[in-house]
Amino acid sequence: MITAKLLDILTTFLFTVLGILKFPHLPESLINGMYAIFQYVDYSRSIIAFFLPKGVTALLPLFFTIFIGKHMYHFIMWIIKKIPVSID
Repeated sequence: MITAKLLDILTTFLFTVLGILKFPHLPESLINGMYAIFQYVDYSRSIIAFFLPKGVTALLPLFFTIFIGKHMYHFIMWIIKKIPVSID
């Protein structure tokens, strides 16, 4: 009961704050592509869950988030290092 009320307050706050900001609409092809990627990830997760116990499958999203986040960090830092900086 308390958690539901806190989540309701949080969603109301987020919708209010994000409602002020005007974000452009995403193209339909991008939305469909993202939906397809999420669907493929869900299929692969269910295949992995068939072979592994519940505790391992619960930690897989955390593992993939850390793994992908690390590589994204290194990729962004590589791009930043390529930007020339003049020292005068």
